[in-house]
Amino acid sequence: DNIAAVRNTSEALSMVANGYPFQPGDEIITFTHEYPADYYPWVIQELKGVSLKLIPNRPARSDIDPGLVGWFSMDDLEALITPRTRIIALSHVQFTSGFAADLQAIGALCKERGIDFVVDAAQSLGSMPVYPEEWNISALASAGWKWLLGPMGVGVFYTSPAFRDKLAPVQVGAETMTQ
Repeated sequence: DNIAAVRNTSEALSMVANGYPFQPGDEIITFTHEYPADYYPWVIQELKGVSLKLIPNRPARSDIDPGLVGWFSMDDLEALITPRTRIIALSHVQFTSGFAADLQAIGALCKERGIDFVVDAAQSLGSMPVYPEEWNISALASAGWKWLLGPMGVGVFYTSPAFRDKLAPVQVGAETMTQ
């Protein structure tokens, strides 16, 4: 009941971003160097008066150009949270640096603060443990053709029942008819 097949990560994250009941003044937090599929669905919400807040990049090492993608800290993330934060949207593993976010810790933080946690697991699902229900992940999207070894054009989309109840349908057609 909680898993759907989609074409790719972009499709799933766009359904979440466009179906979420944002109000003007709400906030979304993501990492400054997110993959485009994880960034642009949230940017477009600014047209609705939603603020997109970016977690700053920390260099991977002192001898590496600080402009290159590195990592972020929990302190950096927590500093951006306000009572208007509705969603934290992050990749489990950053596509350029390989930095793996601590989903369990971020999920616990989100649960404590009443924030929905949206995860792109395209770089990890199938090679690293991911437990959406245990880690308070509201929605998770992944390509099926990477570590899951599936065909191109098939992705996986998980939503918790409580989160799914918040989302409005954004794609309708003959396949969505119930009568």
